[in-house]
Amino acid sequence: MSDIGGSAGLEVIGGGIGGGNLVLGEQAAGDNRIQPTLTGVTEIRGQGGSDVIVPGANNPDATIFGLSGNDSIFGGTGANEIFGNEGSDTTYGLAGDDALYGGQGEDYLFGGADNDRLQGDDGNDTLAGGSGTDSLFGGEGNDSLQGGDGDDVLYGNQGNDLLQGDAGSDTMFGGQGNDTLQGGDGGDSLLGDKGNDRLNGGAGTDTYAFNFAGGSDADTIVAFESGETIALGGDVFDALGGDVEAAEFTLVGTDAERAAAETPLVYVQETGELYFDGQLVATILNNPELNSGDFEVF
Repeated sequence: MSDIGGSAGLEVIGGGIGGGNLVLGEQAAGDNRIQPTLTGVTEIRGQGGSDVIVPGANNPDATIFGLSGNDSIFGGTGANEIFGNEGSDTTYGLAGDDALYGGQGEDYLFGGADNDRLQGDDGNDTLAGGSGTDSLFGGEGNDSLQGGDGDDVLYGNQGNDLLQGDAGSDTMFGGQGNDTLQGGDGGDSLLGDKGNDRLNGGAGTDTYAFNFAGGSDADTIVAFESGETIALGGDVFDALGGDVEAAEFTLVGTDAERAAAETPLVYVQETGELYFDGQLVATILNNPELNSGDFEVF
């Protein structure tokens, strides 16, 4: 691996003296370490090969493009935009409010400190927000998203994804596919969306949200505790209105008793199965004793 610093091995491809912006591009393909010592660099571009790119202390807010190859890219102390582009890249936002984009390939994105945006795009990606209030988007593929500290928002999007909120009050959307959502500490909101999802709020008072009622998209709640909420949304639940009234909910002991129930919502405690208009919404594994006050409509 060759070391490139200062102006050696780098080409000024935009801006320059008096222009206010200095754009540097790698001159030659190959595996290089790019760490310019120039001041005022606003954009750095790799080329072919598996590069290590560090903007340097003089360029804390530089925008960085890895382009082709399996690159390792480090942000500065400011707010960076980092694009891995092609290849399986590893990007570190470090300090500042950063935006990291994986691009093609199986990428690893680490936000670091402050409030970051991480987007995996194509491939089976791993995203870790770190500290701060972060937004994580898995994109296509079977992705792993970890919020870290702070009140984070996690979107699995397509694929069979793993979403972990960790500390803080996190909001998680599984998207398409059979996803696993784990809240961790704090009062979390979990919505599996399409597919057969597994929802585990963890510690704290959590909300389990559903916008589909049908056996093909039924989810599993690992444990529902007293004080938590089951939120029902989407057009399918509009008939319930703003609150679930006692006359709209029936608790039965066994599945054999379910056929006699005349309310839209029916919960079978023996099996932990929750139904709406005869369609399975979710199975609750710890078989709690639910009542109409455990529900809200959004």
